[in-house]
Amino acid sequence: MTLNNATGTKTFTGDVTITTNGAWTETAAAVVVFAGNISNGGGTFAAGSGVHTLSGTSKTIAGVFFIPNVTVSGSIQNNGSLTCATAFTASGSPSFVNGAGATLVVPSVSGFASFTGTSASGSTVTYTANGATPVTAAYNNLSLYTSGGNSSLSAINTVNGDLNIGGARSLLRG
Repeated sequence: MTLNNATGTKTFTGDVTITTNGAWTETAAAVVVFAGNISNGGGTFAAGSGVHTLSGTSKTIAGVFFIPNVTVSGSIQNNGSLTCATAFTASGSPSFVNGAGATLVVPSVSGFASFTGTSASGSTVTYTANGATPVTAAYNNLSLYTSGGNSSLSAINTVNGDLNIGGARSLLRG
């Protein structure tokens, strides 16, 4: 499937599944809404720079997704790998769960009514923004990779697995 027009919002109310030989390609900065589960079973998913909203109740992410700009407005569980290079934001009072074995790579996280599952077995959360302050939580694996600025661990209750620090000028524990 190719989205080659940035005009209007592209809304998918059902589940979206990309199979092994499937491809999702965005050649324009489309605004996309996923209201169902999204799954990548090994195909190609090439998101554009437009905002991608994850909405719906009790929806899941499975497989590997690189989506630069994500807004969460529903209750979403990540069971795969979600990387957001530009933004990961909340709209309304959404909840986000990073499931067991899941990976979430984001600049920062704020505005979520509930951000949990960070301590689930094998779960990894990586913050990439300069001066990112991790969400108050217990983490399984936590990584802070910033090219400058201070990162604060004052909100961290526990890191049960690995704590990786790369590029941070200083690390503050308050």
